[in-house]
Amino acid sequence: MLRNLKVGLFFIFAFFFSSCVPFTKAEQSSHPDFVTLQQGDQIGQTFVARYDGLQGISLFLKSNEINSGNLSLELFEENERTAPLREVSLSSDSFSSPGFYEFTFQPIPASTGKIFYFQLSSTDGGSIKVGSAPGNTYLSGAQYYNDSAQNSQSAFRLDYRPLAAFGGLIKEVFRWLWLLCAAFVLFALPGWAALTWLYPPWSSTDWFSKLALSIGIGIALYPILFLWTNTIGINLGYLYAWIPPILALISIVFHSLQKRQRQADSEEHYADKTVPQKTKKRGWEERFPDIIFALLMLLVIFTRFWPIRVLDAPMWGDSYQHTMITQLLVDNGGLFSSWLPYAELDSFTYHFGFHSLAAVVQWLTKISVIQSTLWTGQILNIMAIFALYPLAMVIGKSKWAGILTVVIAAFISPMPMYYLNWGRYTQLAGQVILPVVTVIIWSNLDSREGKAKWYSLIWLGLAGLVLTHYRVTLFIPLFYVAYFLLNFRAVSPLETIKKTALHVVGVVILVIPWGVRVFQGTLPNIFGTQITASPVETTQTNEVFNTIGDITGYLPIYLWILAAACILIGIWQHNRKNNIFSLWWIFILLAANPNWLRLPGSGILTNIAVFIAAYIPASLIISAGIVAVLFQVDRIPGGDKFTGEYPAERKKLKYLLTSGVLSLGVILISVWFILPRIRSIQPAQHALLTRPDMRASSWINENLPADGKFLVNSFFAYGGTLVVGSDGGWWLPLTTVRLTSQPPLTYGSEHSIHPDFVAATNSLVALIEENGIDSKIVISELKKREFSHVYIGQQQGQVNASGPPILNLDKLLNSPAYDPIYHEDRVWIFEILE
Repeated sequence: MLRNLKVGLFFIFAFFFSSCVPFTKAEQSSHPDFVTLQQGDQIGQTFVARYDGLQGISLFLKSNEINSGNLSLELFEENERTAPLREVSLSSDSFSSPGFYEFTFQPIPASTGKIFYFQLSSTDGGSIKVGSAPGNTYLSGAQYYNDSAQNSQSAFRLDYRPLAAFGGLIKEVFRWLWLLCAAFVLFALPGWAALTWLYPPWSSTDWFSKLALSIGIGIALYPILFLWTNTIGINLGYLYAWIPPILALISIVFHSLQKRQRQADSEEHYADKTVPQKTKKRGWEERFPDIIFALLMLLVIFTRFWPIRVLDAPMWGDSYQHTMITQLLVDNGGLFSSWLPYAELDSFTYHFGFHSLAAVVQWLTKISVIQSTLWTGQILNIMAIFALYPLAMVIGKSKWAGILTVVIAAFISPMPMYYLNWGRYTQLAGQVILPVVTVIIWSNLDSREGKAKWYSLIWLGLAGLVLTHYRVTLFIPLFYVAYFLLNFRAVSPLETIKKTALHVVGVVILVIPWGVRVFQGTLPNIFGTQITASPVETTQTNEVFNTIGDITGYLPIYLWILAAACILIGIWQHNRKNNIFSLWWIFILLAANPNWLRLPGSGILTNIAVFIAAYIPASLIISAGIVAVLFQVDRIPGGDKFTGEYPAERKKLKYLLTSGVLSLGVILISVWFILPRIRSIQPAQHALLTRPDMRASSWINENLPADGKFLVNSFFAYGGTLVVGSDGGWWLPLTTVRLTSQPPLTYGSEHSIHPDFVAATNSLVALIEENGIDSKIVISELKKREFSHVYIGQQQGQVNASGPPILNLDKLLNSPAYDPIYHEDRVWIFEILE
């Protein structure tokens, strides 16, 4: 903790209050090897600046002899290597010992995100050694020797002018605000409008819960709108981003005017009567939890946006298919069937809620689809935390429960922050809707009212969840079971069954058009196989696909222990809502492991889907338990609508002291965990598409035929049933609109324009693995399948791969069948010769 606080304080004071001393970003500091620079030679490096105000480059240098000569460094913009932006020299007298030596120049104002190239040369004879490291130690460039790219990286650091960098960050913050405002308009406004008309407890709901509920319902509305407009033969295109917010705004204004009119009529009716008006003013002790919650959400926003500020694309294989689906939605103005020109598939049965959100964000903001996918994912990462607040208010009966839930889920738990590494955006979108629709269902089941508008709101929420994520939807039926079992005496069983049946009927009607489409695909066959598998087959399947693994990878061990203890506290205190919630998630765990009960169905709901969502029950159960121990939750002024009585003065003092200490604690804990959460994002291990790959894509678009077809790095996954890409070559259909050997992962569940497409795709990878890329049988097969080029990306086939890449660079270079036509950074492109 002390170390993280020191780092934070150093950053604040050194960065924000220093205007003269540059701050340094260590881009690539390792130097296990050296490259010798002699007169007449040049050593270069491509790189991407992370901030504005680039004013220096520090290189690790080691003198080779007494007189090493003077060194000259020239800095170029990547596309303009003829005229240097800056030139600077260092005398040999400076190199007293091995270390980093800085070449300082006039600051470059707008350097954030730009590609630069520096070239180092010796001007007065002699030689010097430049620190070097393997090629995989830096993502955004490579070392060059005499203008030839090497599979290595220079040891270098970048220096920035603090005031210029700070000014650039301020501009970025405004961009963050713009994207958040766009998200509010797109998601919160439609949800708010729906809730004002359809949610009976709306008027008694606190403001933060209203906003969270609105976001969840707003997100659920878009896939329903996409589905039904497509069903009647209309794709609205960019109007999907404009019609819902505009209609929502009109609806909200109309509802507000109608409410004011009712109030005016009521005042006129009682004009001749003396009616005492009791206005309860909220004291600071009631506002204080709201202030703390708002501060925490600002920290959440920073933690989620900071790691992606210079990220070129969403990461890992899931992100590729999510971006492609979003691109197809944008291209077609709505739902589609054909995946051309990006993939040779001609059915679409994948859940599409997240992709509809990314599409409307792109239509409204006009950022690229790749960036829209990335930023929408992180906006949902923020909303997934925010959406837990109203459910925490239900279970913990206190705003402090909501605050503690945010601290645990956003900062202490590695999930859902870690979803960024995987691009697990569809499940994340589902987990924004899940707690919101749970609150609405719960309130409806508890209520004695059966208003039709309440049911219609539940239908919208559940239907949106179905279209957003199939597996997260499976969580919901288990909630009804837990509620029924623990509420058997408190609520009429027949009434619960009646309401549940009405919920189901409405949802089924709303998703029927999508169900028809899904049943024409291969997903029913896949699920049917899983349901009918015997317990013996289920056990064998679990060993491959459904293992739980190390549970501390999902949550720290102390959170697991605390969650178990707080479940016991809930049972001891007879906290009905906490007990229902706990039993619900126990049922979810059993549903992911039916083999424990000797039942079939393993794989329908997977352990990975359950355990990466464990931050939800852990944060809510722990927060409710802590609040129950620290406070009398039914008597505190920071409580929610269920708390009515103000505590006695002596208890009020205890509350104020406890809440003050708690506030300080949650802020300190949150700040402590910001750095670990940011550091958990690992582009070097998870990024497929990098800046060098994007440069290569631009070269392809300018220099190669539009009908080119590329062989790219792939490897077998999912127990050898499917193949996946392992570097930036997988993204070529999106960056160049050219087909590759590796379709999106959905090729295993969608129909193709070619018969036996899955077998054909897999067999090519198997053939290369068995015979080698330079074998005659492989070359003949590539020509038969009309491949024109081979692409090796910046990551060179090593992302998530357990073995060597199928595209062996040495074999390609030594084979007469392949001609290298492009080599920049670590990216290679070969033409397959006739």
